Amino acid sequence: MDKKQLIQYRALLSEQPVLEQEISRLYQRLKCVQAEKNAMRYRDRPSEKEAGRNAVVRISGAAAEIKQQILIKEKRLENTEKERTEIEQFIADIPNSLDRQIFALCFLEGKTQQAVGNTVGYSRGRISQIISKCLNSQ
Repeated sequence: MDKKQLIQYRALLSEQPVLEQEISRLYQRLKCVQAEKNAMRYRDRPSEKEAGRNAVVRISGAAAEIKQQILIKEKRLENTEKERTEIEQFIADIPNSLDRQIFALCFLEGKTQQAVGNTVGYSRGRISQIISKCLNSQ
């Protein structure tokens, strides 16, 4: 684990609900497209049937594109959850409780090193040293 990965935690946390909302929206779109496709199949007149077949092909392409977008978003959501869990596990595995608290405050809660130092009674420089020591010793 490095500092860049730890810093990503807050972004991963805020990205997750956005991805969930986008996936939900895509499923709704897919449902509408599939309903439209089914409606197009039931045309009565021969001239409308041919036009309906062309529309169904076009709609099938749109449905495939939406499904592809859903797969991409779901994979990104899965990766986001995995990365977030890895960061949380790394911090949970820090043996020293004060060091663990410092990491949690800095990286999970997004507090500045100065604010964390004020909380635990250390200087900002000492907080930086503790973080570096823990990251280098892993």
